[in-house]
Amino acid sequence: MAMADIQNGPLHYQIKGAGPALILLLPISRGPEGLTPMIDLLAENFQVIQYDQRGYGDSPASGQELPISLADRATEVLALIDYLGLEKVHLLGHSTGCGIALEVIAAAAARVLSVSLVSPWSYGDAQLVQMQGLRVAVAAALGAADYAAYNASLLFPPWYRQQHAAGFADLAAAALDHPQDAKEIENGLIPILQFDGRSIAAAVDCPALIINAEDDQLMPPWHGQCLARIMTGALFVTLPTGGHMLLETSSKIVEKHLKSLILR
Repeated sequence: MAMADIQNGPLHYQIKGAGPALILLLPISRGPEGLTPMIDLLAENFQVIQYDQRGYGDSPASGQELPISLADRATEVLALIDYLGLEKVHLLGHSTGCGIALEVIAAAAARVLSVSLVSPWSYGDAQLVQMQGLRVAVAAALGAADYAAYNASLLFPPWYRQQHAAGFADLAAAALDHPQDAKEIENGLIPILQFDGRSIAAAVDCPALIINAEDDQLMPPWHGQCLARIMTGALFVTLPTGGHMLLETSSKIVEKHLKSLILR
């Protein structure tokens, strides 16, 4: 465990592997397998840098007023890059992390060697507003175990939930010790719905990869298609399945495309 002493307080981070520096920009949700398999794959070719967003995991809250914008989250990332003494990096964003990645580019494009967006959204369209609103309403209405099961059904495809049924049951049971806070969830979702990445995407001039799954209920492929049309030269990949959490459900496929982008 390492802590970066940056503006607004310490930020927890971990580094694994050697090679080109690759920063993971991740959502808060996790499944039973977690990200260890994906990180292990990436670490075979990259210096993988994972960090906890301020106020989550082992990165303490700084007293900032909630909700925290994605632009402010990008400031955290750039401060970490400076702390680690890195001049330029590759970015891998997943879900919420895609918006943070684009905000990093908006703030410091010259420091980004490539950007990969997995399960992104382009802006808060009517479908996304509805789905995120349902998450907040369900969080307020259901107990911890039932909400964990609902959230899993939204993020992971049925075949994956069947394969890992015991693991998802364990997560639901563990949620009883840490029941969800609907207001906290809402504060986490507001910056997502307020974000519009289309103007930033139009200015991206580094190599770019966008990956969506056809069965992503939360951020369907039309979001990735929208960004791909705007980003000059971006490679857009649609997977037939995998749901929203592709770094867990489809780690080998994502890693293969990432290597093709960065190590070509």
